[in-house]
Amino acid sequence: MASVPEKYKPLTPYLILSNEHAKRDPCVHFWSLVYFVQRAIEIDKASPECATFLGEKLKYLEEFKAQNRQIREITDELEAQCKLEEYSKKLFSFADNNDRAEVFNKSSSTPFCFCAFERNVIKAFHSAAHLMDILTIFGELSEGIAEMRKYARWKAAYLFNCMKEGRVPIPGPMADSEEKGDLQGKSTDLTNNAARPSKNQTEQALSPQRNESLNSSHPTNDYEKSLARTEQYSNAQKFCKYAISALEYEDVNTAIDNITKALELLKGFIPLQNAGNNQARQFSISRRQCMDQACMECSSSSIFLTH
Repeated sequence: MASVPEKYKPLTPYLILSNEHAKRDPCVHFWSLVYFVQRAIEIDKASPECATFLGEKLKYLEEFKAQNRQIREITDELEAQCKLEEYSKKLFSFADNNDRAEVFNKSSSTPFCFCAFERNVIKAFHSAAHLMDILTIFGELSEGIAEMRKYARWKAAYLFNCMKEGRVPIPGPMADSEEKGDLQGKSTDLTNNAARPSKNQTEQALSPQRNESLNSSHPTNDYEKSLARTEQYSNAQKFCKYAISALEYEDVNTAIDNITKALELLKGFIPLQNAGNNQARQFSISRRQCMDQACMECSSSSIFLTH
């Protein structure tokens, strides 16, 4: 197999992700390579070295798809999107939960160093962000996924720099501080520079403010609550897509199951909407009463003036 052309080196993380899942997960293996090829074509498809390399990958993808047509996540883009989204969220949750649980602060070594498990947490943030990049194959990311990707990129960069410098990282989101400067201009990917966040991405990822107490390990601010609501809407849409896909295969039971899940998610928003509607009605009634009172006062004034 030909070595990766120099022009494609920034895309190496996606090739590594594909290779890591070659035997573990055909869906991740296939679509990671699809994303790599699509991006590589945008960079260079004409030079002999790149054309040869792309030819090998395209041939492999065609053969792999033909040999795995029984796997719906390979042949059905909707199924693939749902599978990759779910997997990326699992990786993100694993990394985020361990980070917020201050797993990095439990090392007794001096000077501070990262153990294998802590390195896996960093890798999980990286992999989650890369999987969310791959999701763009199927269209624009939802607001919730896009925010999650920004945070995963920033957190991976921050933790990686802490690891290189032997510093104890601060768990969870971080307020705008001197640490922000540590992320600028440094290599942050575990394999190369491909996943380094830009200055704007870093600033956006740092925007959720938090109490700097290290004992706080659960999201409580309005930003994260809003993000959670967005994710609920996104999940409801996902279940509806699952149902539509199931109907295409005449799988009625699966369709009903997913529609039911979507309805359960949406029912949670009904009290909020009703409360908002009640407030709007009360405001309208109060406004009308004020207008009626004003008209009566104006009428009384007119009568007084005419006499």
